[in-house]
Amino acid sequence: MKLEGSQSSKPKKKQFSMLQAVIVAHLCFLIFLVFPVCQVPYSHSAMTAAAKAEASNNLKQIISSYIKYHKENGGIKEALDGESVVKHTSENSSGREGTNHDWVAVLAEYDRTLNEANHWILRRDKLARKVNSSERAKVVLDIDGENCSLNPSFKKSMLYCNVFAGIQVPEGADPSKIPVLYTAGLQADGEWHESAPHKRSGGQIGFMDGSVKNFKKIKEGDFFKWDDPTVPTLDLREAVNGVPLRHDGVDPFDGHRMKTEQKDNSGFLHSLFNSTQKEESRLGN
Repeated sequence: MKLEGSQSSKPKKKQFSMLQAVIVAHLCFLIFLVFPVCQVPYSHSAMTAAAKAEASNNLKQIISSYIKYHKENGGIKEALDGESVVKHTSENSSGREGTNHDWVAVLAEYDRTLNEANHWILRRDKLARKVNSSERAKVVLDIDGENCSLNPSFKKSMLYCNVFAGIQVPEGADPSKIPVLYTAGLQADGEWHESAPHKRSGGQIGFMDGSVKNFKKIKEGDFFKWDDPTVPTLDLREAVNGVPLRHDGVDPFDGHRMKTEQKDNSGFLHSLFNSTQKEESRLGN
């Protein structure tokens, strides 16, 4: 029996006012906007580290095979079809129209474990991603019994590393100072171009002793001229008696992955580079 004038024992539920609900919604929206932006620097750094680790593992295997090849045959001077990729004199090597694909094909024939295209194509190479995903190269060589030929799709693919062909090792030289290959996009001033696989965060260089080292940039004293070991140089070309090869021929060390006036077969390499820059600029702002 309820006594007159008695109050209910149930507590009254508190309800949000319309103003409070609007404030909470706005706060959630702001958190949603700000959180991804805060994650961009970390995510980019983590992806770059992962890409470098992937490249380093591949390069160590490549260098190991090259050293064996070099001991048996000397520097790679000819493509699979017998065409010269370098011109030798008794003192030095000069360039022809070979490419890094030609060099890779010779090594892949020597060591068939390197015939998989993913040894040479980096998944996180943003500039080359659309080109390579369009070509979908699976192998370096098409093999028919004893006959090998460069796979057409691989020939069009962009590799993450450039190489030195026709390497001649001076007598008494320290193999740990002789470069064999390097991350594409390296410039004559020792820094990597924006178009490099890891952008301006640096790259890797593989040496004749089998080591692979990371460089933010080449510094004074890291390398010396091969023909005068007392003279330091920032230009990697001067540190090895060989011909640097990139995607479309001799690498002039201007930082570009291919000739700036030339487009790839799909016709969108330059627009891809520009769109990649715009996208990353937007994420960074």
